[in-house]
Amino acid sequence: MLGVFGGFGKELNGKTIGLIFHVLDLTKVPLCEICFSCDNLMCDGHGRSPNPAIVVSICIPSENVWINYANTEVIIDNSNPTFLRTIWLQCSDGLTEDCILRVSVYDVRECISGTAVKMGHCETTLCSLLEATHSGNNGQRVRLPLSSPSIRSDLDKIIGFVSMTICRPDKQIGHNMSTESTPHKPNTPNT
Repeated sequence: MLGVFGGFGKELNGKTIGLIFHVLDLTKVPLCEICFSCDNLMCDGHGRSPNPAIVVSICIPSENVWINYANTEVIIDNSNPTFLRTIWLQCSDGLTEDCILRVSVYDVRECISGTAVKMGHCETTLCSLLEATHSGNNGQRVRLPLSSPSIRSDLDKIIGFVSMTICRPDKQIGHNMSTESTPHKPNTPNT
């Protein structure tokens, strides 16, 4: 199934409704930042490597609607891509730990028009991703298999893997806190 890759939209029963432009608010502290990479992505029938790109969709259980939240760049001709674009998940977007994340990998066949074929996807909860970073394990990597919806056999259903490196902000660093490289200088009145 060919589709157009790019942009953000709400997906309801498999149909995209409207466009949502996601604006990153740098004044808000994110829940986490996720870096993506894939490995062992299947080549096509002619042995050509895919042009992979990732789309992250989120389902907020109270709304029961999938929202295309963010996407990565397209990596040309690579079965083991490491994506440069990271994704920030923010509370200000209505995300909670019970949200479900769907990471879909597309083979972008034509970059100008954005024509792409969905290779596979995996789903996990935001809670399970955040648990990987508890107890000081910031930068923890989670590796999940990508399942193809078009392959019927359970043995052949895995088309590769996606790895997510999850980083959480340090909650102990506040506006008046200091680090070794930037010591805090108290405000003293000029005399």
